[in-house]
Amino acid sequence: MSDIDNVAAAEAAIRTLAYRYARSADRRDYETFREIFTRDGRVAGYAGAPGEGEPLYEMVGHDAICSGMSGLERYDATFHFVGNQLLEFEGDTGRGEIYCIAHHLYEQGGVRMNYTMHIRYQDRYQRTSDGWRIRERLLALDFGHHAPVGENPSH
Repeated sequence: MSDIDNVAAAEAAIRTLAYRYARSADRRDYETFREIFTRDGRVAGYAGAPGEGEPLYEMVGHDAICSGMSGLERYDATFHFVGNQLLEFEGDTGRGEIYCIAHHLYEQGGVRMNYTMHIRYQDRYQRTSDGWRIRERLLALDFGHHAPVGENPSH
């Protein structure tokens, strides 16, 4: 297999990890995160760019990630849409930036609300004997907006 084929296969595997992460979050399938992250995987969330202050939350290891992701239960439903993906590889490691728009539905004062988050995942990947896994995912919340469902979130 050529280097181009290897990169294309790695990119396809990482793209699938991103899609599985989004689907697992939206379907509340928390145990699947064990198949997406390395055993010592880390997830941390930041208001803005990672490294500019302390994380809002941090989860390290399968048990912590599976448990921590259950925080999504506070929403009636979520919908994560994965967009741009820029990836780089060096041997059995990689890094990437993945864009995501995530909708979080909830009720407030009898009104159905949508919290729309504009996210960039800053990821590090590791190829394991079971395939590519996320070793670290730093969530950068660039901006968000709360609005009643049906309103244009750009206003």
